[in-house]
Amino acid sequence: MSPVFTYDVATLIELIESKPCLWDKTNDSYKNKTENSKAWREICAFLEGDFHQMDGKKQHEISKYTFIITF
Repeated sequence: MSPVFTYDVATLIELIESKPCLWDKTNDSYKNKTENSKAWREICAFLEGDFHQMDGKKQHEISKYTFIITF
């Protein structure tokens, strides 16, 4: 069963917009997988307050789900 999407869409959009490496193809970091991963982890940490305390499997699940929903 897929997790329920409970994030405020406007907040999610603002968070993504604040990370040009995720959307701006002219940004030097756009193709940098390390920078993209870091940006997604920061977004997930903002959306899920206890994100950094979760085990790696749960973090991966949330990160993957957030990425899929936005694209």
